[in-house]
Amino acid sequence: MGTLIQVGQLLLSLTILVFVHELGHFLAARMFGIRVKKFYLFFDFLFPVPTLLNFALFKFKRGETEYGLGWFPLGGYVQIGGMVDESMDEAEMNAPMQPDDYRAKPIWQRFIVMIGGIVMNVIFGILFYMLFLGAFKKEYIPSTSFNQYGVYTFPLADTIGFKMGDKIIRIDGKTPTRTNEDMLGTKLYLASKVVVDRDGKEVEINIPGKYFKRMANEPFLTYMHNSIFVDSLDPNREAYKMGMKVNDTIVAIDSMPILNFEQFKYYLGTRKEKEVVITVNSNGILHDLKIKTDTQGTIGFFPMVSLEKYYQTQAYTTGEIISYGIKDAFGIITLQMKGYSKLFSGQLPVRESVSSPIGLTKLFAKQWDWSRFFLLTAIISMALAFGNILPIPALDGGHIILLGIEAIIRKPINPKVLEKIQTVGMVILLALMAFTFGNDILKLFGK
Repeated sequence: MGTLIQVGQLLLSLTILVFVHELGHFLAARMFGIRVKKFYLFFDFLFPVPTLLNFALFKFKRGETEYGLGWFPLGGYVQIGGMVDESMDEAEMNAPMQPDDYRAKPIWQRFIVMIGGIVMNVIFGILFYMLFLGAFKKEYIPSTSFNQYGVYTFPLADTIGFKMGDKIIRIDGKTPTRTNEDMLGTKLYLASKVVVDRDGKEVEINIPGKYFKRMANEPFLTYMHNSIFVDSLDPNREAYKMGMKVNDTIVAIDSMPILNFEQFKYYLGTRKEKEVVITVNSNGILHDLKIKTDTQGTIGFFPMVSLEKYYQTQAYTTGEIISYGIKDAFGIITLQMKGYSKLFSGQLPVRESVSSPIGLTKLFAKQWDWSRFFLLTAIISMALAFGNILPIPALDGGHIILLGIEAIIRKPINPKVLEKIQTVGMVILLALMAFTFGNDILKLFGK
């Protein structure tokens, strides 16, 4: 059931984003009087091969446009009159030019038609970020509050040059304002230079690109302090059997004071299948519990982690919801550009850089979570905008490049050449789909 819920959330997210993307093309085309033959949510063929399995689940015609719901759920399209597109309609491509054809319009109008889908994805990416911040996130921990104590470092961070208690003051030249969003996570992992305040002196730390993968997958930096409460227990596991109770607070492990949950979890991971002594505060009384960890370094309790004892939070104002919504949305594009840079420089493995819908499905929660849904939809929307602007044949960016070439040579490109370019684009997309799906399937089997 959990997997089905994940799939449902992904399909809803993609359906919304594909619809608004194609709506952008549709509205721009109609604004300039360009004929739109079809507007389909999902493909009515086996994408990207337009001649296979051609049928729609539902369709109707209004005016010159056929509206429909295709059977292949991962996409959609608008077929614009007089344009060489993914439908590869030979009759359309060979027909004499009509006044309401795409190809009959000025280059600047055709550019707006092609950029319309990308613009819509950007607009909705920003809106979904604003909804996430205003309706779900609601508050953040300012960097000034985080820097009261500085960072807690793990061995990987120590190797790179961080020290316990460092206060992060600049990341790639920018001053962070929010802890989770600006100081911890992907922005930090993709950074080149981090400036910290160490005992009153500014220290510059250069982060080697080769560490990106490890930083994303290993303990790196975290909050210096948080409180760990026992939220629930597995009655068949060691923690319950040895006397741990709901609402107990974890104080120490093997006589080592516990500052935060990440430290506690990391230490347990180094003591797999070994006995540890965990000190808990139970209603004001300290107890030492001897508990043996399992093969994964866990003991069978579910934590509730709280930061409120140590860190102040700040509610998002309406102005901040708008400004941070825009900033966070465009931040996704910046992160993607950095990611591509690391990919092409060889610092980031290709297999870990691309993902099919199989991989995206795993990002959604196994229980319906609107907060995570809005956040992921915002991220995917901006990723789609960035992906579509890339100069790849068959994508919007490829069409835009062709418009630029037409503007330079000052004459239309031969339709036969456009058809061949479109075919090359389809082959590239098919190969990419085969690679990403195959890659994610192999990952499911641990390969």
